[in-house]
Amino acid sequence: ITPMPAGHGGHGYSPQQPDMRAAFFATGDGIAAGRNLGLIDMQQIAPTVAALLGVSLPSATGAALDVELSRQQK
Repeated sequence: ITPMPAGHGGHGYSPQQPDMRAAFFATGDGIAAGRNLGLIDMQQIAPTVAALLGVSLPSATGAALDVELSRQQK
């Protein structure tokens, strides 16, 4: 167990432990089918959803994932 600094959430397990990894799936119009994003940081999920919705999320600390179809695929 790793101590967490005050003001930070945590579930008590290191994200570096493979058994603690989770799956991320996105589907819908404009999202590329079958794209393997590899390992992602959960801080990338909110910016990704915001980008897909076309809204600003200036407080986000992660970068959006490339889940959209390329222009040729649309």
